[in-house]
Amino acid sequence: MYKQKESQMRFNRIFTLMKKFKTKRLNAVLLFCMLVLFALQIVHFYKNDFGDKEISAKVLRVIDGDTIEFLNNQENKIYKLRLFGIDAPESKQSYGKESKEYLEHLIQKREVKILVKNKDKYQRLVGIIFLEDKDINKELVRVGLAHSYKDFSLKYLSSEHYAKTNKLGLWQQENVILPKDFRKKAKQ
Repeated sequence: MYKQKESQMRFNRIFTLMKKFKTKRLNAVLLFCMLVLFALQIVHFYKNDFGDKEISAKVLRVIDGDTIEFLNNQENKIYKLRLFGIDAPESKQSYGKESKEYLEHLIQKREVKILVKNKDKYQRLVGIIFLEDKDINKELVRVGLAHSYKDFSLKYLSSEHYAKTNKLGLWQQENVILPKDFRKKAKQ
């Protein structure tokens, strides 16, 4: 929000300067500069520090079915990672415990590759975990222990369709509640 206000203030200052100068050539130059600055701010606003960066990591702890804590082997630093494109059941929700346990079974204390996509609003990294070239995010959805998180990506939609069709994991239930709906209801 602060960055947007700062951008608007810069825009207003440049526009005011343009009004003061009478020559068309100078106005054209200033307009061009303003557009370049605006474009650079947009790029900076949407840019993150990682941007599809591959990390070699050791999984230290599985927090829940879609969040882990890992050691970045290159930096020797600990991070939290939210799994990209999926939404696992909450721990108090049906299949929440099973989702966490399955993820622990797959990757706990293992060396993995993580493709970091970005950061979320809680400043956790968001990415895809690979274990020996196997997409772990996809695996969780495919076995019915996580949903494809359509709000952020359609990448795992076919895996969710497979799990639904074959009534795997949480898709064995009559009334499946999306984790985001469960969280909303819990806040009320």
